Amino acid sequence: MTSKNHISRIAKAFALAAVACVASVLISGCTQVAELEANQIGDRDAVMPVSLGERAFVRPEAMAKGLIQAGLSSEHVLQFGPYLMEMIAAEGGAELYISGRLIFALAVFNDDLYITSMERGLTVVREAA
Repeated sequence: MTSKNHISRIAKAFALAAVACVASVLISGCTQVAELEANQIGDRDAVMPVSLGERAFVRPEAMAKGLIQAGLSSEHVLQFGPYLMEMIAAEGGAELYISGRLIFALAVFNDDLYITSMERGLTVVREAA
């Protein structure tokens, strides 16, 4: 399987998960992300909102592509991607903690998605929003 086909397959699955997540939020009127402060995460996995960039809807395929390029596994993309999109749409930025450790910070500026990995540096996805 080529890398492009693999990303395309993940992006399709991710898009379905994102639509389901957004639909559940609209129906329930609340988010599924626990209300934790950064110092309360402990050793948990969490997606935290950050008022950093511009509030924007990031296209699912752009989010999936960027997270994979930044080094996140396909499974984690499917698990956390919809919540990251939700936080960016609501607050303008998001942080992803895995096992209590900050792994990624994300924000949108001028329709470009900026993903900062604590291990790999900066990944930019142009025209993501």
